[in-house]
Amino acid sequence: MRWFHLLAMAWLAAMNAQARDTLNPWAKAVRPAPGVAQAIGNYAAGCLQGGQALPSTATGLLAMRPKRNRHYGHPLIIALLQELGREISAAGHGVVLVGDIAMPRGGPMPTYHVSHQSGLDVDIWFELLPHGSQLTVAERNTKSLLSFVDWPNKTLLPAWGKAQTALIELSAKKPQVERVFVSAVVKQHLCTVARGDRSWLRKVRPWWGHRDHLHVRLACPETSPHCKAQRPLPPGEGCGKALDWWLGAKRSKSSSSKSSSARLPALCKSVLTK
Repeated sequence: MRWFHLLAMAWLAAMNAQARDTLNPWAKAVRPAPGVAQAIGNYAAGCLQGGQALPSTATGLLAMRPKRNRHYGHPLIIALLQELGREISAAGHGVVLVGDIAMPRGGPMPTYHVSHQSGLDVDIWFELLPHGSQLTVAERNTKSLLSFVDWPNKTLLPAWGKAQTALIELSAKKPQVERVFVSAVVKQHLCTVARGDRSWLRKVRPWWGHRDHLHVRLACPETSPHCKAQRPLPPGEGCGKALDWWLGAKRSKSSSSKSSSARLPALCKSVLTK
């Protein structure tokens, strides 16, 4: 009867997710808020006006989990993804698989993320789709992410290659990118293999999880006066002792991701109701 128990658990999880979507007004918005593009608030408590959808036919890009309707972002991040897709494709690395950006009007997601609220964050899978391969809509909705990190042994798995390193380096070198979050094991590898100009390493920050994707975050656009920036990055490459702490640390419950609608700027109320 184990199969029945697993089926019941899966059904309950689906019902709980559906209930969270129903209770979250931001998840009900099916199109962007009209007006000039504005990232409002901070990455974990904000919203998005004038967002754009990631084009379904962008060169070198494929939007994953389309049923979530989370491929909206500030025009700057949409443009960055299109540029990155062209560069990775031209280098022969394959097609970039794009995960969550933001919901049509940003705001707190009912599942999976605390950030991604102001249209300036995007998750990009480490796995790249070979040129010429195709995925149906059903496959894009159900395909599992592939882990590239053996966390217990603090090593990369054999699937890691030059394409993954290039994906991170190209992202971090974009002037509009503020941070790139990856597993501490990935950061350790980059500290070892980076050659020449290593200044981009400063933007690559270790964070919990991120064994199957990188999280790219843009700085507040100059044209978004209500966007709240993060603290400046510390000096240096972020290798050495600071990284050693992450490799030896254990994740606490307080560091887990839980979606919250608290502390949203007052301006977000009008964004939601436009």
